[in-house]
Amino acid sequence: PAAVVMRGTSSKQKKVIGTVDDICVKVREVGLKSPCIIVVGEVVSLNEKLSWYEKKPLFGANICITRSREQSSNLKNRLRDLGAEVTEINSIKRKSTMDNLNEVKKKIDKYDHIILTSVNGVNMFFDYLIKEKIDIRTIKANFSVIGKATRKALEARGVMPFIMAREFVGEGLFKVLNPYLKKGENVLIPCSSSSREYLKEEIEALGLNVDRVHTYDTVCGDMKNKKALEEVDYVLFTSPSTVYNMINVFGKEEIGRKILIAIGGQTAKALKANDLHCYTCKKHSEEGFLEEIIGIKEEYHVKKSWWKVPLYCMVASWICFQLEIRFLGRWAIVTLPDGSISSDNTRWMLMSAGLFLAVVCIGGFFLFRKMTRKEIFFSSSALVALNIVLGIFTYLTQRIFTSFAMLWSALSEWASVFSQIAFQFGLNEWLSAAIVWILPPYIFLLFGKKEVHTD
Repeated sequence: PAAVVMRGTSSKQKKVIGTVDDICVKVREVGLKSPCIIVVGEVVSLNEKLSWYEKKPLFGANICITRSREQSSNLKNRLRDLGAEVTEINSIKRKSTMDNLNEVKKKIDKYDHIILTSVNGVNMFFDYLIKEKIDIRTIKANFSVIGKATRKALEARGVMPFIMAREFVGEGLFKVLNPYLKKGENVLIPCSSSSREYLKEEIEALGLNVDRVHTYDTVCGDMKNKKALEEVDYVLFTSPSTVYNMINVFGKEEIGRKILIAIGGQTAKALKANDLHCYTCKKHSEEGFLEEIIGIKEEYHVKKSWWKVPLYCMVASWICFQLEIRFLGRWAIVTLPDGSISSDNTRWMLMSAGLFLAVVCIGGFFLFRKMTRKEIFFSSSALVALNIVLGIFTYLTQRIFTSFAMLWSALSEWASVFSQIAFQFGLNEWLSAAIVWILPPYIFLLFGKKEVHTD
């Protein structure tokens, strides 16, 4: 046995398994190119057992993270755990303007609420407290945050958040914080100079006093290698700033070739304003992004494999039809005492049931067990739709296209046991046809892989 692995451990990894005699031919057929690793010997037989990494949900995907280096480490690790290759392009970096807090330094102990909307906001605020030697115990305000990452950053400073918005947008925080806001209270929002005014405006409208202080600026990051985007499949944008900076460096045309994912509505607006199609995370968080990209990748594979169940069932039907006519059918034909020939319904049903089980087991264990249940369901539904359309067409035109009607009957032969059962129970023609056309393909769901989780 021999194997050739091209670009191993990367998102472009491909492999060919064969023998020393035919491996060269197979490599040429697949089109493998250098760099490659050649493996020869019995270790190749362990391919299925050792290919666990290739079965991870994001294997084969190159995902670009456009955040700053400080913010991307956790997401990068989670993506790699799911099998992805990660390309980091630090399209933004922070520039400290924490000294703006000098304006509110003397009244920092008078605030009732302090709202932190990002990890950078947390770090800048607490770095300022350390720099100015301000005792955290003098601050009596309730701290509220957006997202799990911001919460973790706050907890790392020894402070537990009063409220956390799960959605990565100001609207989400305002919704959960609103019941706790009282007219006349003082609110501090240390944030980026490029962040929205939404929270300030909404809270002020309730009669509270709000100080919005810019503690850092988001500026264009250092992106020296402009070829880094070439092999990327997906790009995650976490803010409008990442959108503008990436467009300035790589251009709309290059970015438009990728699958784009926006973490929230404002980021999606920035992409659409530049005529770039994108997916928007249903949950505006890292967890939401992971669910979104797995869903997109699964959707791509589902659409790509829609033909597998129809093609397999058609080929299986043709083989079953040939076996029944040429060989097995003779077993179901009996000679009566008067010399006439008749078919034995019991034998015919047993033969059809045996063929059906053989088709299901062969397809299930050798083909469909490698597909997810969602892929099998979509592919089976494609066969059902094809069955219904061609079945109705056959019924309406069978007097004109007799040969076509016979052909389509033969293509449904793999599940003929269902029509025989329906006949035994005296079901009408349409109900019998519905059972044959709709139910059988979905039995392959029993062999499919379960859905993937991001935990």
